[in-house]
Amino acid sequence: MPYYYDFSNKTLFGIQNNAERLSWAGYYIFVVLSSFLGSTTILVASSKYKAFKLHKLVVIVIQHIAVCDLVTSLSFYLSKTVALLADGWILGSGLCNLQYYTRHYITATGAYLICALTATKMLILRYPLRAGSLTARTAHVGCLTIWVCIMIVPIIFIIDDSGITFDYRIFDCMYDFSSRTWQWCKPILVLLFLIFPAITVVVTTFYLLTMAKRIAKRDRKTLKWQGLTTTILTASVYCVSVLPSFLIAMTSSISESLSSSSELYFYRISVSCLTLNAISNFYIYCLTLPSFRAFLLTRLRILLLSFTPSKQGSSHIERRCKIDSIRNKSEL
Repeated sequence: MPYYYDFSNKTLFGIQNNAERLSWAGYYIFVVLSSFLGSTTILVASSKYKAFKLHKLVVIVIQHIAVCDLVTSLSFYLSKTVALLADGWILGSGLCNLQYYTRHYITATGAYLICALTATKMLILRYPLRAGSLTARTAHVGCLTIWVCIMIVPIIFIIDDSGITFDYRIFDCMYDFSSRTWQWCKPILVLLFLIFPAITVVVTTFYLLTMAKRIAKRDRKTLKWQGLTTTILTASVYCVSVLPSFLIAMTSSISESLSSSSELYFYRISVSCLTLNAISNFYIYCLTLPSFRAFLLTRLRILLLSFTPSKQGSSHIERRCKIDSIRNKSEL
């Protein structure tokens, strides 16, 4: 029977160097702000202003991914930032349990939404006419089905929640998996919510590249490069972000044993890599979608014009007309 260490021991597993701990806190502050502002902008731009010139099914999946990232930043990364600043958990045992359930639920949901994104794009390329007949409601129902089905994750943990403690290795509330139930249940969860989604994303992304190459040979103009590039970059970032955790899950040599300082640091790095999913999508869309870039530049110009001191002789009405002109051009 394996021996389980008490990772709530601050002396053995905590970050003893204050500068290092505050550096981690600074990074997670950036993650919270970037994820919150980026996800909010994506939702507003795609739903209200229709700034995403992509297939409607892809846009719906992107919106659900943005909601997932938004919940992650507010429920998980924010509490982790507080723990790093306070050098311990100060939010109570109830929020510790809630944070743990929410994190695993949202992480698993986000993984399968990425799978849905690549699968949706594959469907659009493979069956364009059939995909065109599908409605936005169909896409919402599919994404909501993922949200509902993944509810099995927190339910499983609620059944046996006696082992949730604060883990100083990564400054998160974690389950120690010391119960006999988890000796067979944990491998199943790892397979379903880490390994299977990762393999699915890799396979569908490779198939997308193969299909795109074949379509480009026939008629390059018929291929929608924006949606394809956006999907492939999103999937690639996801694969990179989960790769360290994938290696840990395969070897189980770090997360279940007393680690050396180098192994402990790698474990912290592997967990921090998961933040790439929450912060990267905004920058990916800025890079691949001209319509989204145009929307952001338009809003920035309006914002700057609103706060720029008026020149001598210019009236408030003239300034208002300039703002309306910029806004009308963006809507054309």
